Amino acid sequence: MDNKKKERSQLKDAEILFYLSWFIMIMIFILLATSCNTAAQTPEEEMIIITMSDGRQLELVADEYGGQYLKQHTKAGVIYIPYMGAVEETDTLKFYNVKNK
Repeated sequence: MDNKKKERSQLKDAEILFYLSWFIMIMIFILLATSCNTAAQTPEEEMIIITMSDGRQLELVADEYGGQYLKQHTKAGVIYIPYMGAVEETDTLKFYNVKNK
């Protein structure tokens, strides 16, 4: 009888160890999934919006390499137009003048 008790105890310990190892693997997976963030964290900058003479509004945005683009929202989606000009800020009224090179 002593062997049967010992055998049951060992099976119970093995079962606990099995569930504990699964729990640890799931927790590691959750930690890895939540810590991996591939999106570039860019500092928030104020938006520069350019209003065209026909009423369309374009937003001046930059990519991670410093390239400037005009972002336009259309019915089909968002269009990014490469912009090679320079943007200069005026004194205190926060108007932006767009100049072509």
